[in-house]
Amino acid sequence: MLSLLRVDMYRFLKSKQFLIALIASVAVAILLPIICFSFEEIVKSLVGASADEPASGSSFLAKDFAFINFGFYFPIYISGQFLMYMYNFEFILVVILFSIAITRDFAFGTIRNKIITGKSRTEIYLSLFITLYVFMVGIALVSSLTGFAVACMFFKFAAEGEELIGYVGNFCLSMVFMFLSYFFICSFMCFFAVGLTKTPLSIIFTLLLAFLGYLIGSLSPAIISLLQVFAGENDVQIYIDLITFLNVMNVFGETAAMNFTGFKIYEIIGYTLWPISFGALFTGFGILIFNKRNLK
Repeated sequence: MLSLLRVDMYRFLKSKQFLIALIASVAVAILLPIICFSFEEIVKSLVGASADEPASGSSFLAKDFAFINFGFYFPIYISGQFLMYMYNFEFILVVILFSIAITRDFAFGTIRNKIITGKSRTEIYLSLFITLYVFMVGIALVSSLTGFAVACMFFKFAAEGEELIGYVGNFCLSMVFMFLSYFFICSFMCFFAVGLTKTPLSIIFTLLLAFLGYLIGSLSPAIISLLQVFAGENDVQIYIDLITFLNVMNVFGETAAMNFTGFKIYEIIGYTLWPISFGALFTGFGILIFNKRNLK
């Protein structure tokens, strides 16, 4: 298994898909803080602010760029207040390129050669899954840490007065949620790309699910607020609870919820339980289907 995994990772590392995704993700991570800084400077000049105003007067905080390239979408904050959700085009590119890269072995008969040399289908499936997981998480980590480092050059880390240990703890918890959410995402992709050998379905369904997660995550606060307006006339709590439940089940919203300020208990439970459960389910079904397929 380890020798098979080393070969798959080495082949993936050398692939042009990985190189393109890496360059694009790092470029996006560098450009986004620069664009935000430039936008703020332009606004300052338009309203007549002093050109030498200190960086501490910025409305952007460096800490808000620490999670910008995790998942399908991420929040943008100004003066500590949520402004909008932004699509992560780097994630879309990674899904497309990595779905293609992970199924190259089927096009060249490499899978049959692995079986002939004594590798089991379960080992082959798990090796491809682990390879996909490591590189998707790696891309997200490299790009987000790069964006955070660049943001620290232009903005203060934080304007709030929380203790640093609290920041570190919530950052570590956010990283755990990110690892779990990518476990599900990679399981979902491998189910179609490796289990069914349907690369287009892997790309289409992953992006459709991500867009559905974006709709749930972005619309749920507004819907809850609207329901609360009518709370005096009707019993709407059951609908609020349902929307909250769906939002916690939203793996793509999970990556957008990562922060330095903490999570509610039900979020911690949901962000842990659902990715593990659904990821294990898709992985199990993927292995089962792959073991029974006739490889030509």
